[in-house]
Order: sequence, then C-alpha cells, then structure tokens
Amino acid sequence: MEQIYFLLCALGDVMLIFLVYFLVAVIFRNTSWIYHFTATKVATTLVISAVVSVMAEKIALIMDWWQYSDQMPLVPFLNIGLSPFLAIVLLPILTFFITKKINQLF
Repeated sequence: MEQIYFLLCALGDVMLIFLVYFLVAVIFRNTSWIYHFTATKVATTLVISAVVSVMAEKIALIMDWWQYSDQMPLVPFLNIGLSPFLAIVLLPILTFFITKKINQLF
C-alpha cells in the first residue's frame, strides 16, 4: 500500500509540473516558451511554481492527506514543509531546462 501512496505522490508532482507549464504558456501565449528561455520566463516560472507549491501543500494539509514530522523544516510564515516546497519550485524549471537541452540534441 505504501508503494501506491508514493506513486500517487509522484504522479501528483508530475501534474503540478504540467500545471506550471500550462500557466506559463497561457501567460506568454506560447506553448513553445521552454525553447526560448529568458530571465522573465524563468522568473515567471519560479513565481508560479512557488504559488502552486504553497497551494498544493496547504490543500494537502487541510485535507489531511499527509502531515510533517517534527524534523521537517518549515518555510517561515507559510508553515509548509521546506523540502516539498523546494521540490515543486525547482523541479519544473529543471524539467523544462533538461527538456530543452534534450530536444536540441535531436
């Protein structure tokens, strides 16, 4: 059962990355925005990722889908776990950058 839980969490992270991609594409009105990184697009992606991360963590905590151990460092003022927050903030930009690089190889 624990494996299914982790699989669902990983799939949730994938969906959040798709959500970030979609929101940035809507803002820039360009579905190919990851192929033309600019400082503005990177900053926008990071801000949207942070907002999505906070919302996802807050919803998960309110719905009691998970809870943090006493050892989990929290983001000040937000009271959400630092590692899940950083994962959703950094994973999308890393994923998009790697996707762009792989696409350039082919």
